[in-house]
Amino acid sequence: MPKPPLLLALAALVALLTPATSAAGADYVPGEVVVKYEDGSRARVHQIRDGDSVKRTIAELRDNPRVEYAVPNHIARASQTFTPNDPGFRRQWNLFEPWGIGMPEAWSLAATAGAPGGEGALVAVLDSGVAFERYKRYRRAPDLHKQTFVKGYDFIDRDSHPNDVFGHGTHVAGTIAARRGNGIGVAGVADGSRLMGLRVLNAQGNGSVANVILAYAYAALEGADVVNLSLGSSVSSRAESDAIAAFPGMLFVAAAGNGGNDGVGDDNDLDPEYPCAYLLPNVVCVAASDNRDRLAPFSNYGGVAVDLAAPGVDIVSTVPGGGYGWASGTSMATPHVSGAAALLWAASPGASVSQIKSALLDGVDPVAAFAGRTVTGGRLNVLGSLRMVAPEARVRVPDVPFISTKRELVPASTPIRPNAGQQNRWSYPSPAASRRGAGAMLSTNPVHVIALDSYWSHGSVAVSPGTPWARNSSASPWARGPAARSGP
Repeated sequence: MPKPPLLLALAALVALLTPATSAAGADYVPGEVVVKYEDGSRARVHQIRDGDSVKRTIAELRDNPRVEYAVPNHIARASQTFTPNDPGFRRQWNLFEPWGIGMPEAWSLAATAGAPGGEGALVAVLDSGVAFERYKRYRRAPDLHKQTFVKGYDFIDRDSHPNDVFGHGTHVAGTIAARRGNGIGVAGVADGSRLMGLRVLNAQGNGSVANVILAYAYAALEGADVVNLSLGSSVSSRAESDAIAAFPGMLFVAAAGNGGNDGVGDDNDLDPEYPCAYLLPNVVCVAASDNRDRLAPFSNYGGVAVDLAAPGVDIVSTVPGGGYGWASGTSMATPHVSGAAALLWAASPGASVSQIKSALLDGVDPVAAFAGRTVTGGRLNVLGSLRMVAPEARVRVPDVPFISTKRELVPASTPIRPNAGQQNRWSYPSPAASRRGAGAMLSTNPVHVIALDSYWSHGSVAVSPGTPWARNSSASPWARGPAARSGP
């Protein structure tokens, strides 16, 4: 994407005025700020008085009604890489335009705003665990090797080692924060963010609402900014809804779910998936888009319950054991939004949940395929959202169209059907192959079902006919209805 002339001009200004070395650890030129006045004049470098700090000078200038903006004179380094050298990046259609989320430009803008890679933000991944440590038979995924992990918890085995034996959570974590520019694997949306693994799903991908609620409290206690929820239940839980509402300072990013027994996405306004469908101010619900900006055929949608779409088809990311795998599902779409939220918070650390959510929704790319099927009618654009929260970003690019984020309540007469649960559809060969396996019903208790919202595809998993998800390409890959039943 070509850079706007003003951005190029400011970048040149910074480069020309940047010394070869700077104060230890500084990301901006000491003693200088870039200022633009409301009189229409061009941006200029303002020399700071002796004894004044950059921070104090910017605060004073921003209080001046004649000043349009005042920002640090950030350092431009030739070694800074915004198009990663990760060999798998060229396969990550989901991260670059025209159908991805605009990450190369967003990374550049985040660094300009002093928040490279979402540095400092904390994302809690509630899932099947994460390949985050060397412990007994477990190993950290190579692309997460230099990632900062905050101590998490395993709510299944009740210990402090939430490692991943299922693979789903590691894939999600890689989309959020796989190390960028390290010459291996893939790139994550917010590779500078911190991760916290909270294992709430067992080795079969099942979990309970009770453990999920406990994990919410743990995440809040540890100061999480974002909670990624690539999971769901077809039955509402008052306890879960109250738990989310009790932590208004965390943003909960939830998967919209993957449709019914016909393999086609459902309308969440009529046939809701939770926690996506809790109409709470700190919940963002995510549908899945494909590599042509269409709604993925399996993805749920909803003009009231589902906020926006994000890439969720053929997403490559990390898996346990050091490899990489392709997966599709709203589970895969959700971490794109969680990573974006981390970038936004790092760029604007004083922002509220409401401001971050509004920026995510208002910054979307409007797409006809999502009109009437999501609140925003659009697909995530991280660059557009960053422009709305970082003062430095706003002055370098034109404004984007405003899209209302108002949500209407569903009328009381709207039919809501109870559902027993969802299944995964898996494929175990290489991404070029097309074999599919049908999964068994996740639980016979519809109240406590937490089901993974994803398809799965990678070549490192051995499958035998005796397993619950043994290959059965002729069977329907989904089981969903008012009563629990065995798999197809």
